[in-house]
Amino acid sequence: MSHLLIIDLPGGNDPDILCAALNAGHSFTFLTADAAHYRSQAEISALLDQARAVIEARDFSVAAVLPLLAGECVDAVLCLQDLRIVEAALIARALGLPHLDPQTAALCRDKSAVRAVLARAGLAGADFARVSGTAPLLAAVERLGLPLIIKPIDGFGSQHVFALRTPADLDCLARLRPDRPAPRCWLNACTRVRSSAATR
Repeated sequence: MSHLLIIDLPGGNDPDILCAALNAGHSFTFLTADAAHYRSQAEISALLDQARAVIEARDFSVAAVLPLLAGECVDAVLCLQDLRIVEAALIARALGLPHLDPQTAALCRDKSAVRAVLARAGLAGADFARVSGTAPLLAAVERLGLPLIIKPIDGFGSQHVFALRTPADLDCLARLRPDRPAPRCWLNACTRVRSSAATR
């Protein structure tokens, strides 16, 4: 069986990848920035007790992580946590293991860049605008029309996603001062919704 390096858990609380590894007979080392977070969850803590090692690292750079592995033989790097997918790809590359290419991983973390790549390949989707700041956001809403979905380009799990269906939904945007940056959750992509099904 293989020894896996597993990097963080989706949502910080989904142990499926640990269960799958153990059920398949693999051993694993768990890498995280916050071991106490996982240890505070009884089910996950019990699974981590079966790890070969639990490594806590504030810096997920290759230079910081490789010495922490202490020359341990790793057969695969697994990461289902969006925020760590680029670091996971870089660590796997440094270990000489097959994994998602780091550039592809970085691209996948940027929704606007993904749309641009798809459009160049002839797979254009709904109209959208990448914006930063309140005034450009309001201008994009005016140009694209309602309904719209507003989401951060690098978010995940539908966090900080807003649906604007009617002009009344714009009140929160209109109250923002145009000369100040918008809150982070409103910084990026506006996507024109083409059907009512997409707003459900």
